[in-house]
Amino acid sequence: MPILGLVDRQGQIYLVTCANVQTETIQFLIEYLTQQGSTVYTDCYSIYNFLKRVGYQHERVNHSKKEYARGEVHVNTVEGLWSLLRDHLRVHRGVSKLYLPLYVMRFEFLVNHRGEDRWHKMMELCTRACQADGVHLRRLVRDKQVHTACPTLGLVGQVV
Repeated sequence: MPILGLVDRQGQIYLVTCANVQTETIQFLIEYLTQQGSTVYTDCYSIYNFLKRVGYQHERVNHSKKEYARGEVHVNTVEGLWSLLRDHLRVHRGVSKLYLPLYVMRFEFLVNHRGEDRWHKMMELCTRACQADGVHLRRLVRDKQVHTACPTLGLVGQVV
């Protein structure tokens, strides 16, 4: 299952599981998470062709021509993130597509709070948990309906 990854210059990451890797699937997410007019660095994959058309500065690196960085233009940070995510998931010895969004969200949380001590991480988790309906979430997990609470982009309304 594909995962869209964005990293801002302050080090915050945004990871979203996707049903597919098509422009229609990722465009609204990039527009939601990225300020209009920002400079976006990508590889040369064609799904990013819309970026200039909708008002972003868009710079690419061409991996097929052995170009991996050109000054500030690179995708090395997000490439390294995939390696860390694979290691994070490997200990589980396989993850169901149904629960992958939850594992990815956990990894995103840990990376985005990496500079905090355990107490502050726990307080953030407690704050989020108090805003959640735990009984409802447990029922969704038991009934294999997690995707309704944590939708995989493009699969909303479908059973995974």
